[in-house]
Amino acid sequence: MPGFNIVHYKIKQGMEDKFLEAHGWMSPLPPGFRRGNLVKTGDHQYCLVGEWDSTQDARNAESQMVGMLNRFREYLVDQGPGIGVTNFFSGDSIKEISSD
Repeated sequence: MPGFNIVHYKIKQGMEDKFLEAHGWMSPLPPGFRRGNLVKTGDHQYCLVGEWDSTQDARNAESQMVGMLNRFREYLVDQGPGIGVTNFFSGDSIKEISSD
């Protein structure tokens, strides 16, 4: 089963267009990255859901992902102690659910 990572962002007022534009040039993509979806979850809030060949691939890419984050960090709201500008989760898929 693939691995996934989920990153929650809160965007500063007036910075959403720049945040979205920054996601248009995410390259080079890390090894093992299959695809991602940027999901608007509320006013100035987004989650990025990434699918990986394995959770280990996602963990191996952490420094590269931080480098990508640094390209738009200035557009993000600090979410408080222990969280920072991203609330990040990762793990192994335990069950695939589909309409097939």
